[in-house]
Order: sequence, then structure tokens, then C-alpha cells
Amino acid sequence: MTSRIDVLKAEIAEREQEIVRITLEETESARLRQEAARLRQEVAKEFARTKKVTLSDALDFAIDIGEDCIFADTCVKKSEAKVAEYDGFATMGAYEAREVLEENLAEAAAAQRKWYTSVHDVLIAMRDTERERTKYLEKLGLDLETLKKVIGC
Repeated sequence: MTSRIDVLKAEIAEREQEIVRITLEETESARLRQEAARLRQEVAKEFARTKKVTLSDALDFAIDIGEDCIFADTCVKKSEAKVAEYDGFATMGAYEAREVLEENLAEAAAAQRKWYTSVHDVLIAMRDTERERTKYLEKLGLDLETLKKVIGC
């Protein structure tokens, strides 16, 4: 007959193994996110070099960053749940869960900062697109308001 202490020790050992597995998975996903962020930074440098970003490129970039924000927020929620699960325990798993939460919070904050920048780039690209459209219509000798009336907008 096994004692309750043995059962609890087995459960703790199982949970700590689960934490190690989850930590490895999150480390791999963090590595993949860092690689994607590095690639996006290269694209952003190219945009900065040319000083002109097309609206579609800016939107694609903002969507990618938005997905990163969502993923980072999900990781934070999972980490918070894991910390809450270990609340009150002073095990290695509890300490690791708190460390993972702190890392995820930092990544979420960084993703949020990138998100605001990408939205700003979209707004600038929209303004530039509007200017280009107006210049094109002027070249054709058309007025935007007249064109809207003719089309029925």
C-alpha cells in the first residue's frame, strides 16, 4: 500500500517533468519567434533605407507583428496559469514557472512596442497612398470629388 506522501511526491515529480517539457517547447518557440523577428528587422531596415513603404507591405508587417502580440499574450496567460497552479509551493517547478512568466512578460512588452511602430508605418503608408492617388488623378485632369459623384460614392 502506497502512502499519500508517495502519491504526492509522484505527482510533483510528474508535474516537474511536464514543466521541463513545456519549458523546452517554449524555448523552441521563442527561438523561432526571435528568428522571425530578425527577418522582420531586416525588412524594416530595407523599408527605412528606401524611406518609402507600400501600404501592402506595411499591412503585412503589421499583421505579422499583431500575430506575435497575440502569441506573446497567450504565452503570458499560460505562464500566469502555471504560476497560479504552483501558488504556495516552493519547488523547482514553481521557480521555473515564475522565471518563464517574467520572460514572457518582457517578450509581450517588446511585441507591443513593435506593434505601435508597425501601426504608425501603416498610417504613414496610407497617407502616402492618398497623396499618390491625388497626384495621379490630377495628372489625368480629374477631381476626386467629381469622380466620386460620377461613380456614385
